[in-house]
Amino acid sequence: SDLGYFNGYLHIGVGAGGTILISTDNGNTWNLETHGTQTLYDIAVVQEMMSNSLVIVGAGGTILKGTNNFGMWSWDFEMSSTSNTLRSIIKGTDALVAVGHSGTTVTKGNMDMSWISRYFSGTTNTLRDIAWNGSAYTAVGDSSTILRNYCGTEGACSYWAPQRPALNPEDF
Repeated sequence: SDLGYFNGYLHIGVGAGGTILISTDNGNTWNLETHGTQTLYDIAVVQEMMSNSLVIVGAGGTILKGTNNFGMWSWDFEMSSTSNTLRSIIKGTDALVAVGHSGTTVTKGNMDMSWISRYFSGTTNTLRDIAWNGSAYTAVGDSSTILRNYCGTEGACSYWAPQRPALNPEDF
């Protein structure tokens, strides 16, 4: 589950059973919506023209896009090209990238109509989070897995380079 804070007033929470909680008044009141039955794990904000869109990922390869049209939310499921659970999503400059179980990585460029599986993450470990620093994506996961995608803004590169952790996890 995740909680996002956007535009100084909008809060979105996601969780078990397709739960989406929305507050449009800085968290004072909340509306409950349910979309599907899968657990939802993470949220990315996408700016499209004059409206905000959200992309939510979850269990079973769930990808749910929410669009805010003048205060009214509409929700659409998108085909993710995987049935593996997606744990995290990030918006880069020109692409959305999601990661999850069994080393799954899927991408959708700004001009792409569909999500594309990237089968060459180099790991079968669960990837639990992803970050974008303006030039590369970094994914982290179980067993000290750290992967970096140096393909930059498009997120379309299939190769994820493994990185070595600075410390042994047993040192913590």
